[in-house]
Amino acid sequence: MKIKFVSHASVIVTTDDAIIWSDPWLFGKAFNDSWSLLPEAKFDQKWLDEINYIWISHEHPDHFHIPTLKSLPEDFKNRVTILFQRNNSDKLTDALKNFGYKNFIRLPHAKKINLTPKTEIMCYQVAQMDSILAIMSGGEVVLNLNDAELNANDRGRITHKIGGVDVILNQFSLAGYNGYSNYDQRLKDMAKSLLKKVYNEHILFKAKVTIPFASMIYFSASDNKYINQYANTPQDVYEYFKQNKIANELIVLFPGEEYTIGEEHNTEKSLHKYGAILDERDLLEYTISPVVPYEKLLSSFERLYGVISKRYYKIFLVKLKPLKIYVPDLSQIFIFNLAGGEFVKYEGNDYDIEILSQPLDFAMQYDYGFQTLGVSARHKVINNYSNYRWHKVLFSLNNAEIWLTARLFLTMKNLRWIFSRLSGLMGQIKHRLASQVKFMDYNG
Repeated sequence: MKIKFVSHASVIVTTDDAIIWSDPWLFGKAFNDSWSLLPEAKFDQKWLDEINYIWISHEHPDHFHIPTLKSLPEDFKNRVTILFQRNNSDKLTDALKNFGYKNFIRLPHAKKINLTPKTEIMCYQVAQMDSILAIMSGGEVVLNLNDAELNANDRGRITHKIGGVDVILNQFSLAGYNGYSNYDQRLKDMAKSLLKKVYNEHILFKAKVTIPFASMIYFSASDNKYINQYANTPQDVYEYFKQNKIANELIVLFPGEEYTIGEEHNTEKSLHKYGAILDERDLLEYTISPVVPYEKLLSSFERLYGVISKRYYKIFLVKLKPLKIYVPDLSQIFIFNLAGGEFVKYEGNDYDIEILSQPLDFAMQYDYGFQTLGVSARHKVINNYSNYRWHKVLFSLNNAEIWLTARLFLTMKNLRWIFSRLSGLMGQIKHRLASQVKFMDYNG
């Protein structure tokens, strides 16, 4: 098999009889204009004539990049087949149909399927949103982990299903921040843990080669620019593998480069290309957000409150205490009371969270808005993180369409999906909770 790197999490895998393009992102920004590609994508329009399939790992906009998917030619949309996990929601496939795509295969969880006579694939769902893809052809296996957070049970099940791995594609750098204001040591530790994760998964899956990807971006808003100084680079991954005496098992690809399994690749040349670009990161473009007035923020809050109050019984909202949000470009603190339906000005000086008006407005406008706020690293949590964490849990459930009223939750689609994923979901929930407890212990 061959692996051609396009951008960020976007690669083209060529098998004996199929060509699969993952997570297309060719231009523009993501996450409320907060992430930009670095380096830029490399894509030849002639490649569209050969691509049979597009796999979309999940709906985050650096993987499901709407401007790119809309921009592709109509004849390509008519011909290509979209591969996506079979979950409890049709919103992604419905959106793609509106863009003009005609052909879809919803992939079952953890089951191999024959995509073509010579190519098998297996989609494995992680938590309520992510998924990974194993591609098997000609006795070779490519495992695309993108940015999924696997636990030991997941790794064991995947290994049991697919056996040995020739190439792992794995995220290696920061993809957001939880918002703690004293971020210096936290972000350094997060970056180190990601390098360790890439190495450990290389060892645990007994991979012959790892290709670092899904981190070829820079944080490109004026209020998240600070994250860049903590981000890992491909050189950092190479040095980590070198320290562990397996530098020859790391392949670094620059956009436009291709690796054929089992062949040599000049990783040092690719690293040099990255170094030249990353050295100029501070000189790149950074977005300065417009100021959003109070009246618009209030309207967006009322939208959010209307949605939440219809989708969740009040008993599920009792954990949500009011948050005090400081909006520096308005020089104002607001009380954000989702359980009580209030968004009002506060005249005191103490506050829990600091957010500029535009990302706050975006967070309240869309079901995925607060998740975007975290991934884009555009807020700082000063006090009462545990209260904010309960809000994040609710917003994550809401975006995943897990709505806790009898009429909305007890649908055949939801029940089938939950039953099919019950053991895996419980394991992933326990893993996330353990990670959270460890994080809270670390932070006192």
